[in-house]
Amino acid sequence: MEKAIEKLGRGKVSAFIGEVIGGSSTGASVPPEEYWRTIRKICDRNEILLIADEVMTGIGRTGKWLACHHFGLVPDIIVLGKGLTSGYFPLSAVAAKKGLLDPIQKKGKNFLHAQTFAHHPVGCATGLATFDYIIDHDLIGRCARVGKRLKRGLEGLLDHPHVGDVRGKGLLIGVEFVRDKKKKTPFPREKKYVEAFIAKALDSGLVLWPNIGHADGTNGDLVMVAPPFVIQEDEISLIRDKVESTLVDMERKFG
Repeated sequence: MEKAIEKLGRGKVSAFIGEVIGGSSTGASVPPEEYWRTIRKICDRNEILLIADEVMTGIGRTGKWLACHHFGLVPDIIVLGKGLTSGYFPLSAVAAKKGLLDPIQKKGKNFLHAQTFAHHPVGCATGLATFDYIIDHDLIGRCARVGKRLKRGLEGLLDHPHVGDVRGKGLLIGVEFVRDKKKKTPFPREKKYVEAFIAKALDSGLVLWPNIGHADGTNGDLVMVAPPFVIQEDEISLIRDKVESTLVDMERKFG
């Protein structure tokens, strides 16, 4: 990152933005413990804003209110969505440090952020109701506990020749598929491995979220396993069993 800043010129870089834990594009990739601390220091040294994309990971999905909390990260701006209303109503939000907005206010200016559906009362009411339910039922704590069991169960499939990696936190788990396990070589894109996988899984009643191209921009197959926070204990085992049976069917087809 520092090399990129040097190349562009320190005065030409205003912000660094990234997913704290990878979303579907990288299959719930979890960075090393020191990664975000290092990024924070680089941003501070160069007076660059650090913007955390928590649209997918925020509001408990990774087992904490924010994925930032896993790393002790305090961003300057956080972008939120999805989990704010549990999908019942489209709602997003931007949270910023007070210090970013104070200079605007002191000059007697307003932060112009109004658009057609901004500050929608039904959306805000839905968000508050979602928060109340999450807190009253300790769903974030439950997400952390159940997520560990889900990850352990899926990690039990790492012996399968097509499973290259299992990663993630909470109820955001990525399963990466490979053709060659030792070299981590992906299936050629023309084989459409993940498309065949999710179709076969759906036949058994399991809905998964696919993605492609993470290996080199074209090749690479993975699925996201991201069940609702209220998933039952026996359903965790059911997910694992259905993924395994799908893998068996895929091995017959792809070898």
